[in-house]
Amino acid sequence: MIPQTNIAAAAAVRLTLHHSFFAEVFYSMTILEATPEQVAGGLLTQATDARSMWINREFFTSIPLLQQTTEVVHELLHKILLHPTRRGSRDPKLWNIACDYAVNAIMKLSGFTIPSDWLLDMQYSGMLAETIYAALLKRVKENPQQAQPQLAPGRYDVKEPQQDGKPLSPEQVTRFEDQIKAVVERATANAEAIGALPKGLRLEVARAYQATAEPWYNHLHRYMQSLATASYNWTRFNRRAMLTHGVFAPAHYVEALGDVALFIDTSGSCYQAAQQAQFAMHLNAILAEARPHRLHLYYFDGRVYPGEVIEAGELDIETRPRGGGGTKFEPIFEQLEADDVVPEVCIILTDLLGTFPDDEPEYPVVWANVLGWGEAPFGETIHVVD
Repeated sequence: MIPQTNIAAAAAVRLTLHHSFFAEVFYSMTILEATPEQVAGGLLTQATDARSMWINREFFTSIPLLQQTTEVVHELLHKILLHPTRRGSRDPKLWNIACDYAVNAIMKLSGFTIPSDWLLDMQYSGMLAETIYAALLKRVKENPQQAQPQLAPGRYDVKEPQQDGKPLSPEQVTRFEDQIKAVVERATANAEAIGALPKGLRLEVARAYQATAEPWYNHLHRYMQSLATASYNWTRFNRRAMLTHGVFAPAHYVEALGDVALFIDTSGSCYQAAQQAQFAMHLNAILAEARPHRLHLYYFDGRVYPGEVIEAGELDIETRPRGGGGTKFEPIFEQLEADDVVPEVCIILTDLLGTFPDDEPEYPVVWANVLGWGEAPFGETIHVVD
């Protein structure tokens, strides 16, 4: 095991004296000196996976103590806001850029001097990295020829945590994030007790942690359950009511759903094979319980591609996407009308980066948003994040 280094000892002392909140989080980290291999691979400043912080000695010893402290706090905020575990299937570089915009705005409001080569735009103040990522992705999509923000060399510092050289499983991610939250809650309570909590940080942390509070498929499961038609059957009587209360009462039952429509966005900005396969896996389990009469499966980008009808008892969704252009949502509802399908619910897996129809359909619509941010103008939006 690579031993910890005392290279950041002076910065740690300064944190203890002036930024007690960050000092407590700092001491939960393993501080390591970047290896020659890591430096050759581009680790020119610092990096973190929320468990360890790697520091490039040549760079770190060349800057004054005040900037050393700023550099360390930057990495600590990546941990506090769960950036290393929240990327999912997003583009790593664009995700890092979004994370830096989120972190640097907080640091600016907290009184830190932001180096000139850092990304700083106060329009992103108060936004989660997921929100910023969506805005950046939309800008890239709408203006592909326009110069996009870039990090300086060596500033791509958000690394995904691993266990035995492999990415963490969902269960391991949950446990790891719970450990981080416990550290942050303790540091927050201690800093608040002495009036030393950085401005606005509690709200930023609450937003980040709320986004991880519940798996998306639990939300969708509850929603699908609510659509099932609950009713009472007078041809059968409720035996429990008869035995316990001596009265006749109708038996309660739940009907299966009627037709369900599923549209999968295959536009260039949305399509991720692994993400769609995971979505299909969870949806198969949910539909097995909801028991729809049949499922109408389509793919779409700027238009809808020929779908398939899956009958009850044969529900086994396998994503076979086609297309890959821009995104329009109007053709979805036009296609259902053309196919004479009035679904009990229409589920749309998408990034919401497209044009919406002016009129809302009469049937329920669920937008399964893979960006984890943003709301559709109508229907129920569920954030599908890894």
